[in-house]
Amino acid sequence: MENRRKWIFVVYDVPNSPSKIRVKFWRDLKKIGAIYPPYSICILPDNDITRKKVNTIRKEIEKQGFVAVFVSKGEKEVDEVNIKKIFEEERKRELDEILEECDEFIKEIQYNIENDNIRAEEVEELEESLEGLNRWYKKVISRWTEKTRDTSVEEALRKCSEMLSKFAEMVQERERESWRRKQSDIKSC
Repeated sequence: MENRRKWIFVVYDVPNSPSKIRVKFWRDLKKIGAIYPPYSICILPDNDITRKKVNTIRKEIEKQGFVAVFVSKGEKEVDEVNIKKIFEEERKRELDEILEECDEFIKEIQYNIENDNIRAEEVEELEESLEGLNRWYKKVISRWTEKTRDTSVEEALRKCSEMLSKFAEMVQERERESWRRKQSDIKSC
């Protein structure tokens, strides 16, 4: 089917207030034949990995309903810039969320120390949390076409790892002391 029609997708965002601005653009686009389908629409960067994943997801969606996938470029360079800006804002939001979780992780270690909750179970729980934060960071970075690292998140993750190591050392020392006391008690009996 080589004679496929080309379609124009217009992605826009204007303030909700005053509503007359939004309504004006809606009416202008409707006058020239635009439809506003009540479907879920998303934008993904175009690369081989994403295409493979989209094709897999597409097959699942087709079993349940309707799907249409288009690959296109912006008509003007500014279109590309605007879409990249949306992606960068989302990336920043996700990275900020990871930073917040790193702060919470460190606070949890501090809380455990302050409340003398220095146990191996806590170390295991914290190790799982840190692994999850690292996986999340790698996932966020891998999604973007420019796989740029974020030094502030990497520094926060490194600090979390260091704090966890120190906490684990405290737990080990506490367990050694407990074992020594038990051995001493056994010898004194």
